[in-house]
Amino acid sequence: MNPDADYVELKNGEVYTHGTEWIEEKSLTKAKKITTVEKGMASDLPAGTILYESEEIPAILIAEYEEIEKRYHLAMGE
Repeated sequence: MNPDADYVELKNGEVYTHGTEWIEEKSLTKAKKITTVEKGMASDLPAGTILYESEEIPAILIAEYEEIEKRYHLAMGE
């Protein structure tokens, strides 16, 4: 409930957050495409950002837009 949090919420209710240092240190590979961010789904990602599941750790999403890559980890779900 932090107003400065960088998060993305999927349609199934799962919430992923950005900013965990150990995730950035991992060597991760993009696996299957999960979805494309729509307006209102994410706090800091623009609409059109593609979200991929990580091959090595499925609870980590890799967001890709404008040659920028950000990683998000599962924070909670339904």
